[in-house]
Amino acid sequence: MSSVENIVSEIEKWSDEFDLGLPKTWEELQRLNLIKVWNGSSKITYIPDAIAYLPNLRGLILDNEKISQIPNIIGNLKSLQDLNLSFNSIMMIPNSITQLRNLKNLDLCCNKLTSLPVSFGNLQSLRKVNLCCNKLYSLPKSIKQLTNLKELNLYNNPLSTSEKEKAEKLLPGVDITF
Repeated sequence: MSSVENIVSEIEKWSDEFDLGLPKTWEELQRLNLIKVWNGSSKITYIPDAIAYLPNLRGLILDNEKISQIPNIIGNLKSLQDLNLSFNSIMMIPNSITQLRNLKNLDLCCNKLTSLPVSFGNLQSLRKVNLCCNKLYSLPKSIKQLTNLKELNLYNNPLSTSEKEKAEKLLPGVDITF
């Protein structure tokens, strides 16, 4: 997908399908910095690849929808600072998410995640991460690289005592909720 017309068309189709009211011109889409749909108001089932062509998108909030996967192309959203895909049915986080160098807040609570990417620690701008109510059994050692992290919510995950101790050891000074 490279032509402007295809990108605009895909986003327009997505917007119309779920009644999102997104801009319909390339110029307006280039200025778009926030997509916020929450409380299940639209029952969105997917995130289109064309979203990666929104260079100024700083916030993507699709909370309580019906999304089952995060597209690999998510890593192209270089300006993204806030990503909230909580209360969906996501089972896996693509490795490409670790390319979001400006990401400060990540909320993936109440999904079906069983693991995090090995390179999760590359998200060094992260300050707040909410992963509560998932199915995480372990955490990657790379989390020790999250030097700006202030809060980590891991409540209601089947982490063993040793995994919890590992997290506390790797992230001293971080407010961790188990």
